[in-house]
Amino acid sequence: MLRNILKVYAITLGKDTVNIEVFNVVMNGSRYDILFDPLGLTERDVEFLQYIKEAERKLVMKSQEEKIETTLSTIEDIMYLSN
Repeated sequence: MLRNILKVYAITLGKDTVNIEVFNVVMNGSRYDILFDPLGLTERDVEFLQYIKEAERKLVMKSQEEKIETTLSTIEDIMYLSN
């Protein structure tokens, strides 16, 4: 599928062969279509997957912040007890 799209686009530009410039233009313009259409995913599905990824990242960041706060609290307790 991608090969055919690249060939057609190169021809519309008046080129005989596909080069990296043609590839980059096609990928920048329709990356999601090329990657997700064969999987049967819609744009809405992709947005949902991105939302899940972002939510998971936020949970990991929150967990790491809590670990840092716990560590700082423990260090403060140790310093208090040592005085």
